[in-house]
This record gives sequence, structure tokens and C-alpha cells, in this order.
Amino acid sequence: MKYPVLILLLIVAVTSVSAQKKIYILTDLEGVSGVYKFSQTREKDTPQNIQACEYFMDDLSEVIRGLKDGGPT
Repeated sequence: MKYPVLILLLIVAVTSVSAQKKIYILTDLEGVSGVYKFSQTREKDTPQNIQACEYFMDDLSEVIRGLKDGGPT
């Protein structure tokens, strides 16, 4: 009688682990809020590029916050 209970517990444990969802976020700098010039994405370490990267991080952090708050489905 011990073995059917053990098997059931293992199935429940494996099912709950495999049910975890993974989300992959693919990004690029074009299309980020506030990025409107080609030079913002291509000329590295310029003030415009640094600001564009900051805009990018703001947008990305909002996406992550929304996923955490709403839960991925």
C-alpha cells in the first residue's frame, strides 16, 4: 500500500515542476520609447545612445513588472 501513495506523490511533484512557465523576451533598441533617430542606436557611448539605453531599460523593467504583477498566462 505504501508504493501507490509514493508514486502518486512523485507524479504530483513532477507535474508541478513541469507546469512552470518560462517567458523569453526578445528586444532591440529600435522601437523603444523615445528612440527616434538612427544615430541613437548605432553610435555607441554617445549621450544620445546612453539615453536610448536608459529608455530601453525603463521599458524593459515595465514589461517585467507587468509580468510579475499580472502573472504570465
